[in-house]
Amino acid sequence: MQTSAVRNRPRSPIKPRPAAEPAAAFAGSTREARFLLACASQDIDPQWQAAVRAIGEEPLSWPLLVQSASFNQLLPQLVEGAHQLDPAAVPPKISEWLNLSGRSCALRNLHLTSEMLRVARLFENAGILAIFYKGPLLGLDLYGGLATRQFRDLDLLLRRQDIVPAARLLMECGYQPGRPLGELMLEDDIESELSLVHPQLGVEVELHWCVLPRRHAAAFDEALIWSQIEERPLMGVNLPTFAPDLLFLVLCLHGGHKHQWAQLRMIRDIGLFLARHDELDWDSILRRARAAAIKPSMLLGAHLASSLLGAPLPEQLARPVHRHRHVLAARAGLVHGRLFREDTGLPCYREWRNYLEQFHARGPLPLLGAGPFGYCRSLLEPEWEDRELLPMLPPGLGFLLLLARPWRLWRRHGSGLLDRAFAASPQ
Repeated sequence: MQTSAVRNRPRSPIKPRPAAEPAAAFAGSTREARFLLACASQDIDPQWQAAVRAIGEEPLSWPLLVQSASFNQLLPQLVEGAHQLDPAAVPPKISEWLNLSGRSCALRNLHLTSEMLRVARLFENAGILAIFYKGPLLGLDLYGGLATRQFRDLDLLLRRQDIVPAARLLMECGYQPGRPLGELMLEDDIESELSLVHPQLGVEVELHWCVLPRRHAAAFDEALIWSQIEERPLMGVNLPTFAPDLLFLVLCLHGGHKHQWAQLRMIRDIGLFLARHDELDWDSILRRARAAAIKPSMLLGAHLASSLLGAPLPEQLARPVHRHRHVLAARAGLVHGRLFREDTGLPCYREWRNYLEQFHARGPLPLLGAGPFGYCRSLLEPEWEDRELLPMLPPGLGFLLLLARPWRLWRRHGSGLLDRAFAASPQ
């Protein structure tokens, strides 16, 4: 991905604007960040190998690359990217570590898949319907195999009345719940899952009775989920899972609405979905996203997958993405800056502005949205953690979320918030 030159527009003849930082000084524009983005575009952008080799011609900080790939859960893609380079370009110890990590990830995924099949048989014999999503099935559907998508646990969606019986079955098999079953509040709007861990197997299973707590996704139609179940055969077991169009909405709900696309792997999932499922009824998906109040998250995910990874956009998605491109680019600039910071820290204004110029490489920057006002508006958009501060907020008091966001930012950054936001160099 090429970085366009930062525009130097003086505010007045008397007080010129300070020179912008070199793009390479920003976390998301370093050679290492561009290399990882190229690796993440495998099976999405046909030119990914050429991009990896071109970037890899210059020396890379491999410890930084490993750290960033680990945070973004893209170690298998980094391993494959390293294999595209001249062996002399990768330090021997790093090469050995990457190969071991790739094999370890594959073995871990096979271990989790084996346990998933055991749990599926257990629930099927007990007459409990469980929908399996993300994890191994997403690796098979989007990545073409079990070895190359990192995941740490197994996610299952069950009906509310089946949560406790399912948890007891798992406890009989050695799983330990994160809290007593009597403390579960299955009918309220605050909770949505129960985590159980098997200490000997090292496996965590999350039993969900809704995709997200209803207070965060009140408009998401749960009945729709149970009416669109498909079965995926795997090693002699038929696993209930989401239909592709519903799975896309769930990925946007989880990756965008909950996590604000905080990891590059989430964006890669969307990019692979767009590359492999152009046959879907995207008009219907857009209508459902609008009804579920997740259309902004979905458009942002599509914009990020297209801009950062070269994912193809179906015409039905390309039109609204282009129509809202200024707002989406402003929000994407924050995401881009946070992808390469393990603490998801805020990119400073000049860094954010640099990303906007990349997103608008083929057109002029918006006059208002690309300035400090646009930056602050994107910065103060309430996120998941802000909503967690006011869990039981009545609908009529939703405006208080606009106060929760700056309060949480101030509590985290203190008086350094303004310095971080408007610093002339990265923080």
